[in-house]
Amino acid sequence: MGKGRFSLNYVREIKKLLLEIFKNSKMVGCGISRLKTMDPSFADGDDYCIVINLSEPLSDESYPVVFMNVQVLYKVVGKIYPQKK
Repeated sequence: MGKGRFSLNYVREIKKLLLEIFKNSKMVGCGISRLKTMDPSFADGDDYCIVINLSEPLSDESYPVVFMNVQVLYKVVGKIYPQKK
């Protein structure tokens, strides 16, 4: 695997800042992944990205697709429920 532009620790800090700003009731999770894992069409596939998981699609409101030079992807995964034991 190649080397991306940003370290994982840098992207973790950016994720914290983004979560302080981005508040939406449809967000069910947030993580970090490699761009090529999420979308092979990205040229800089070795870069990290922030992935925001949503219960349903966002409305037409504008949300950042790049935050402090880090790509932000939005993925609709549905509602999240606790596992039954």
